[in-house]
Amino acid sequence: MLCNNLGIALGKLEREGEAWPIHERGFHSSPFIENALSAANGAIRSGDAQAAQRCAAQLQTFVEKHFGKDDIEYGCRAQSCVLAAAGLSESPDEWLPKREAFQQKWSDNRKHARLCNSDEHHFPEDWRVLFTNNVGALNDQWEAMKRMFERHPNDARLVHLMLRNRRDHGGRSARESGLALADKARQLLEPQRHTDEGAARWFETRYSLAYLRYRSWFYDADLVGQDWLPQARKEFAECLADRASDKVQGVDAMLDYGMLLVREDIDSNEGIRWLGEVIQSLEPQPRAPANENAWRPDTAPDPALALAYVYRAHALCMQDKNDNAIPDLDAAAALNPWFPAVWYWRATIASEAGDADAAIRWATRFVEFDGINPPDDEGRATMLSALVQLLHAAGQPGQARERFNELEQLDASHDDLPELRELFNPAGKKGKSLWSRVKAWFG
Repeated sequence: MLCNNLGIALGKLEREGEAWPIHERGFHSSPFIENALSAANGAIRSGDAQAAQRCAAQLQTFVEKHFGKDDIEYGCRAQSCVLAAAGLSESPDEWLPKREAFQQKWSDNRKHARLCNSDEHHFPEDWRVLFTNNVGALNDQWEAMKRMFERHPNDARLVHLMLRNRRDHGGRSARESGLALADKARQLLEPQRHTDEGAARWFETRYSLAYLRYRSWFYDADLVGQDWLPQARKEFAECLADRASDKVQGVDAMLDYGMLLVREDIDSNEGIRWLGEVIQSLEPQPRAPANENAWRPDTAPDPALALAYVYRAHALCMQDKNDNAIPDLDAAAALNPWFPAVWYWRATIASEAGDADAAIRWATRFVEFDGINPPDDEGRATMLSALVQLLHAAGQPGQARERFNELEQLDASHDDLPELRELFNPAGKKGKSLWSRVKAWFG
């Protein structure tokens, strides 16, 4: 444990060359899974191919003995480390088939991990391991591909996979390193677009660049500028127009483009069209089991489907087509019962229909969600504001006051607070409806 803590501290100081040998020494003193993982990861990041292969082999042997080679957590990470360690010295021709085998074996994990901890999707708490493993595997492969690319700078296959890796990762450093490859990707991949294999890679590359540009705008608009959003939209539209005949391969791109159009209130009709394409491509899917413990990555529905349903419902609500949105919300809830966006829109629809009891029930469920990746503070504050007014109008001033206090603690400068205080002043006014602001959160 001392070696593990010392190695972690050295790693945080970016002294990786000193850190991983400490972890390896700790593992030899007393086999400890964290030391084995950290030694392998650190050796990979250091670029020492021989050390990385040794540490990854130690990790794999230990995992197979104590957990099993197909263990969803440690088996996946051990095989990822072995793959990355090999990539530090092997050629693309040697390494790429191994990577493909790894991707196929753990495809269910990766499918769910992509959305498991994003700002849009929600899963049971014990699925966090999927996200952690996926990020770890992406980081391992990135280190291998970077060094491979230094040795083979004109291999179009590597550039394509490096961009996909950055797209699937999604973090800020991944966005920056992915977009830095844009010129090289176009130079190597665009000339190959007239072959079947080249066209597929060119599609994925443009989709990756559009996605990275959009997410950079979404998180870093103050740094990258407002023009990145229209650029991302243009790039999405162009790559999908070229690949529209291959709906299976384009599902992720269609989903992300549809969500962009709806979420940023650009073109809800076009967003509905692309989200409908996703639904048509993925249905039928199994619905979620009643028992949360029965969920498994290999049997759970594709997470993209629930997202497509809920964002199409979002677009329909923004067009005041609430009756049309309800079946989509029901479908999303059946696919993923832990999806707060469903409750958000059901609360909005119920309130606009004059069903205060239902609106209170759905809004309460939304603000009390405490699972993995809960709604952000802005969404929770918006719903708390509406819930205060709903409860007060329903003759429940005590509960309204409790929710008001929650809102005040969450955001002491919230715009609605002065108006809401008037509800508790006997001489005050009721104030106007807040539901237009509820819709504005997603719009």
